Amino acid sequence: MSSIHFISCKKASLSTLSLAISFALYISPLAAQEENKVDDDKNNTIEIISVVAQKRVQNELVVPVSMTTLGSEDIQATGANDLNDLSDMAPNFSTTGQEGHQAAIYMRGVGTWSRNIGFDTRVGVYLDGIYLGQSTAINQAMMELQQAEILRGPQGTLFGKNTIAGAVNLISIKPDAEEFSAHVGLEFGNFGSQQLSGRLNVPLSDTTAIQFSFMKNDFDGQYVNLYDDKEVGARKTQAMRFQLSHEFNDQFSLYFSYDDSEFTGSFVNGEALTDTFGSVPLSPDDPAAAPFVINSNITPSNDNENSGANLTLSYTTDSGAIFNSITGYRDSLGYYVSDTDYAPLDFIHIEYTDEYSNISQEFQWISPENKAFEYVAGLYFYSQEGKTDRSAITGPHIAFLNAAFGLTDPVVFKSGDVVYNRGTVDTSSIALYANGNYQLADKTFLDLGLRYTTEEKEVDFDLGRTGFSGAILGIGTGNLTDKYEDNFISHAIGLRQEIDNSNLYIKWSTGFKSGGFNLDFIQQNVLDAGARFDKETVNSIEAGVKGRYFEDKLKFIFAVFKADYDDYQVNQFLATENGSQITIQNAAKVVTQGIELGSVYALGDNVLIEFNYGYLDAYFDKYPGGGFVNGSDASGNRLPYAPKHSISSSIQYETELEAFGNSLFVARLGHSYTSKQYTTAWQLDEVTLRGGDTISFGAIDAHNLFNMRIGLVDSEGSWDVSLWGKNITNEKYLKQSYRDFFNTYTEQYGDQRMYGLEVNYYFN
Repeated sequence: MSSIHFISCKKASLSTLSLAISFALYISPLAAQEENKVDDDKNNTIEIISVVAQKRVQNELVVPVSMTTLGSEDIQATGANDLNDLSDMAPNFSTTGQEGHQAAIYMRGVGTWSRNIGFDTRVGVYLDGIYLGQSTAINQAMMELQQAEILRGPQGTLFGKNTIAGAVNLISIKPDAEEFSAHVGLEFGNFGSQQLSGRLNVPLSDTTAIQFSFMKNDFDGQYVNLYDDKEVGARKTQAMRFQLSHEFNDQFSLYFSYDDSEFTGSFVNGEALTDTFGSVPLSPDDPAAAPFVINSNITPSNDNENSGANLTLSYTTDSGAIFNSITGYRDSLGYYVSDTDYAPLDFIHIEYTDEYSNISQEFQWISPENKAFEYVAGLYFYSQEGKTDRSAITGPHIAFLNAAFGLTDPVVFKSGDVVYNRGTVDTSSIALYANGNYQLADKTFLDLGLRYTTEEKEVDFDLGRTGFSGAILGIGTGNLTDKYEDNFISHAIGLRQEIDNSNLYIKWSTGFKSGGFNLDFIQQNVLDAGARFDKETVNSIEAGVKGRYFEDKLKFIFAVFKADYDDYQVNQFLATENGSQITIQNAAKVVTQGIELGSVYALGDNVLIEFNYGYLDAYFDKYPGGGFVNGSDASGNRLPYAPKHSISSSIQYETELEAFGNSLFVARLGHSYTSKQYTTAWQLDEVTLRGGDTISFGAIDAHNLFNMRIGLVDSEGSWDVSLWGKNITNEKYLKQSYRDFFNTYTEQYGDQRMYGLEVNYYFN
């Protein structure tokens, strides 16, 4: 994506110090200076964007990766407040739209949510080069970002483990030692939406600057709980970031940042379609059967806190090589309460506490530019401690559960009984990597990458119960103490050819996702067998073309890909007689293949047109036992949340208005289309319940969403004001569907129409 820039008025200047530190933290000086800058020679061209997808500054058109780059104005123009809002803005890229442990990112149909501490994500999210960790930490606030890079396909050689499907690289605006600047923004909308944001940049000297950014966001939610008439999906978010930059001399610089974000509120665990046990559908006359309504004695709650620090030291040698030391610390804490029975009666509910602490250290050596051989080499250390404490707690109506399961004295549930799992997983990882390109001929380049990773996981896990003497739905009891060790060599090799204004590339790359332990409410036989699963691996081949045409008025990107995943880790609920068995197994082989197209065209001096398209054929090549009926064969079924077609497009118009002091009028209309997709490996549109009734379940129909923004920008770049709308046609569409532990069938709708007003003021 690219912002229209040829008549933009917003000020954007960075000092030499800021640029040096931005470089050290993977921020392109060219991007910082050229983003939104007027081109005096060609005032109707697409800007050149530099990226750091390969941990060194490069023009995005020469990077052999299918990627989408979103600048600060792109993020503002689309009204993105967090990572979920970037969904549908790039081909073959989506998120679940959830918070905390339910958050997940999908690239080319491959992704997952990590609901337990022994299971990792498939898409890595990085902030200024620091890995953010598990699902609880990935939905970052879009707070004063310079750029977001969405990298599709395995990124194993540069970003390492758990980027087997792709990576998201977030880059913050850095302190500027040249001049004082500040920004404050206000936003109001329906459903009680309110946001206050800002940034204060203060030069302390010619070589030192500090910067403080903040955001506070409130939202009332779009669901209602009939039980207590409370809003569901309500949230309060506050986030801050402190940054310090210092230049010791022309060659040596320092950057430090600390950020903290807190999220509190309720979340939609799902809208029940059936009774608790999946036996009969809700009656159409039941008020709880209406969209955006639940009926639970407990409103699910979700509280998260994420914080972290970054210390980067950068030294540039006399030859132009750069040595970086990047030290990171991240901590995330999540507390959740979920009404697992989805009913107004208090059968049982679950309380989760998950905590992750990550420490990373990376040393980089970046070669001088404009050499026949350019490269980045590094040594990477990573340590993570994951803790979990989860309790399923029975309520006063548990007697109904006894009757449903046919339990009689002395083995019955009693109010206040607890089934728990508690434990820790300590992960340590070391990696050595190199990635670069060698110029074979005038315009021919060989791209190479190699990474060796060794990893160790230690687990200490307890599964037990209090107040109940018998086995509960097959859930086991006992302790698991074990160690998992693994190593892997990821590689990438490719060839790139420059032809006139085009860059053609082909590459073969590999990657892996860590193995681990299934630490959840698991069956006794799973616990006795060690609850272990092995790593999964991928082999991917990708070819593409990138270029600028028609006197730089058109930017065009095209890629075709095929990836084969072996020992694919499947996280699912398998139905049992009275509930579900939670399993993680290396149960499948997966193939994902397709095409991606991105284009931006400057039509005249005032109009920018963008079109992105993704075609995806993602399926289980082999998956015995993954089907819905008695574990039938799911081989050939499509992957969950993998639509065949995804489109995002926009048209943006800008013109100067003399009547308003030569201010700039900006209007943008955006559209996204997602074709039909399935939410489980079963590939079903409907299911037959135990009582014999059939309900629609398991498919999300194709849907179109339209967003718009209309505003004015001051000619001096000191203020802007915009009216915005999301899902302006009020399209009713599903976001997910899910069968929970007691076989309750649930679904959740996407956001209804939202609209509001945004005002920003800039001080310089």
